[in-house]
Amino acid sequence: MELNKLASYLELHDRLQKFPPCKPQGLSPSGPEERLPYPTRKMKAPWGKTLEAYIIPEEDKEKVLKELYPFVDAPSLNTMMLDLHENKRFAVRDYLVIREGKQNYLVSPYFGSTGGSVLDWVDPEGSTEDCVQQVREPQSTYFFTVTEEEKGKAE
Repeated sequence: MELNKLASYLELHDRLQKFPPCKPQGLSPSGPEERLPYPTRKMKAPWGKTLEAYIIPEEDKEKVLKELYPFVDAPSLNTMMLDLHENKRFAVRDYLVIREGKQNYLVSPYFGSTGGSVLDWVDPEGSTEDCVQQVREPQSTYFFTVTEEEKGKAE
């Protein structure tokens, strides 16, 4: 990774650390979702609530990823991503799906410590401009704004 890209990621990471662990925002525009057909285990969320994490067999991981991934073009299971909250890399195949209320959430394998969802996954070799991805369907969108001054500092 080029030094200026690494500096941009580190600055973005430092800015994100000022926020408490995030509770995933609903990504389903259609309201409540059906439960997935897999057993679950209990998991503690960073904000203290006990949630359910699905136990998804390896042979179903790709199908579930494509079903729940909210952006265009789901990554392959072998793709390496960076969790912005944890600032650690992971293989996409290690993702988790949690159930909270009547929603299923695609989250980072580090969800239990920092609450990172699929919205916090970035290509560790890409630029910070790659952080904004095209959403599959119209739905609520959150933007992380970088001022021109901050952009200049990162370059």
